[in-house]
Amino acid sequence: SMTLITERMERALQSCGPQFIGLQETKAILGWLESEQPELAQEMQRVLTLTRFSAVLQRLASECVPLRAIRVIAETLIEHCQHERDTNVLTDYVRIALKSQIYHQYCGADGLQVWLLTPESEGLLRDGLRQTQTETFFALSNDISQMLVQQLHIAFPLRAPEQAVLLVAQDLRSPLRTLLREEFYHVPVLSFAEISNAAKVRVMGRFDLEDDLEPMDNEHAA
Repeated sequence: SMTLITERMERALQSCGPQFIGLQETKAILGWLESEQPELAQEMQRVLTLTRFSAVLQRLASECVPLRAIRVIAETLIEHCQHERDTNVLTDYVRIALKSQIYHQYCGADGLQVWLLTPESEGLLRDGLRQTQTETFFALSNDISQMLVQQLHIAFPLRAPEQAVLLVAQDLRSPLRTLLREEFYHVPVLSFAEISNAAKVRVMGRFDLEDDLEPMDNEHAA
């Protein structure tokens, strides 16, 4: 029944975790879109398979991105899905479209608390990127992996009083989040493309994969 579909969809839209978004939930979301925005739903089904739509929704849900702005999600997918094979990259386009929502999700009273990477660390990570036709992932040396894990434990303690995020370049965001998914599920990874110019940002420090963590002595607003 429609009530059951609506209930299931509500649950899916509020959930945090990919296990809540299967093909049934994706169909329910699509059904809602068909009743509200028939032309948009039709166009999306023309260019995007249900499985791929579901995969994008799962990736968003796995990082706790609320799925309420379904129209924006659909419009973004229609725009990019035909020339982008990598589902993670496609998901990142959607995240950029939802950036004000993502910012407010992690923003505290004094803005967004962020940890950055030093330019050298960014270079080291980029050198470790490997690509297949459908995904990008890291192949990092043990030294770099250990340094990263060590600094993550310091910067993102499990019961931190305030939520901080790791802010990185767009091409590193998705593979880095995948790398951290198991051990550092609680660490949000955002890209600079997801932060608007007007956003208030407080830099907590920088990850230095050649050396130790560099906490900031003073606060910076961006």
